[in-house]
Amino acid sequence: MFKNGKKMLIISMAVIMALASIGTSYQYIATKIDDYRYPAPGKMVDVGGFKLHINCSGTGNPTVILDAGMGLFSTNWTFVQKEVEQFAHVCSYDRAGLGWSEKSPNPRTSAFIVEELHTLLQNIHAQPPYILVGHSSGGINMRLYANTYPNDVFGVVLVDSSQEKQIERFEALAQRFPRPKPTIVERIKNYILESDIAAYIGITRLYLKSQDAPPSAFPKQLRDVLIAKILTTKSLTTDEGTPFKESLKQVEQSHNTLENKPLIVITAGKKNDGPEEPTKEMEEFANVWFICQKELAQQSQECKQITAQQSGHMIPFEQPEIIVDAIREMVNEYRKVYSHATQ
Repeated sequence: MFKNGKKMLIISMAVIMALASIGTSYQYIATKIDDYRYPAPGKMVDVGGFKLHINCSGTGNPTVILDAGMGLFSTNWTFVQKEVEQFAHVCSYDRAGLGWSEKSPNPRTSAFIVEELHTLLQNIHAQPPYILVGHSSGGINMRLYANTYPNDVFGVVLVDSSQEKQIERFEALAQRFPRPKPTIVERIKNYILESDIAAYIGITRLYLKSQDAPPSAFPKQLRDVLIAKILTTKSLTTDEGTPFKESLKQVEQSHNTLENKPLIVITAGKKNDGPEEPTKEMEEFANVWFICQKELAQQSQECKQITAQQSGHMIPFEQPEIIVDAIREMVNEYRKVYSHATQ
C-alpha cells in the first residue's frame, strides 16, 4: 500500500511539473509572438540599469508628458497623442514593467516612478518646463512630479485623476453597501490568478483570454496591442496596486506647488462605465468621486474644471478631444508666457 501511494505521488508530481513546463513554454512563446507583432513604437532609454520606453512625436516647445492609469501604458494615449503632435512636442511613456518598458528593482510607488521619469526626461534631453498630463493613478504621479521638481513644470492636466482621500472615503462608503463574502473556491481562484507563478506558467493568460478580458472599454483598433502587452509576464507580475496607498500618502505629504500654476481637471460625467443605468451604490460612489475631483481643482488658483459628459473613467478612449483641447489651451498659455519673457 505504501509503495503504491509513493508511486502515485511521484506520478502526480511528474504530471504537475510537465504541465508547468508546458505552461511556461506557452507563456514564453505567446509573449515572443506578441513582441514580434507589436514592436515598440518609440525608443528604449537606459535610466540606470534598466530601460524605459518613451514615444515622442511633434516638435517645438513645450514638451507634453503623458502618464497612463494603473496597469496601462503609452498606447492608452494613442488618440490624444495623434492630435497633440500637430501643435506640440508630446511624449507618452511606459512606467517600468508595463508596455515595452523593462522592470525596475524599485517598488512601484509614485516616489520611485517620479525619479525614474525624471531620469528618463534628462536622458532624452527634453527641455523643461513641461506640461504634465496624468490619467487616473497617473495623475498622482504627475502631481508628485510637479511637487518634487516645481521648476521643471509649467502646468498639469489631470484626467479623472485619483485623489489622496478616495480610498478612505470609498472604504467608509462600502460599509453601507456590504457585498457577499467570496466562497472558499472563489478565494482559491483569486489567490492563484493573482500569484506570480500563475503568470509565469500561463494560467493567468489562459484565464483572461477565456474571459475575453481586459474589458471591452478598450477600443477595437487598439484592443489587440493593449491585451498583448498586458498579458506579458513582466506586466502581470508588476504590482502597482499594493503600493497605491503609499503613493497617495506620498502626494498628500508633499508640498503642493500648483497654487500658481495652470491646472485643468477633467472629470468623467457618467456615473458608471457600462451601458446600464447606475445603481444607488454606483451613484453614491460617483458622488464621492465628484467631491474628490472638486478638491483636486482647489489645488491651484489658476484651475479650470471640465466635465466629460459622455465618458466614464476611460476618457482617453471615449472623449480624447476634451483632453486635446485642454492641452492645447495650456500650450497656448505657455507660449504667451514665454513669448513675453523673451521680448
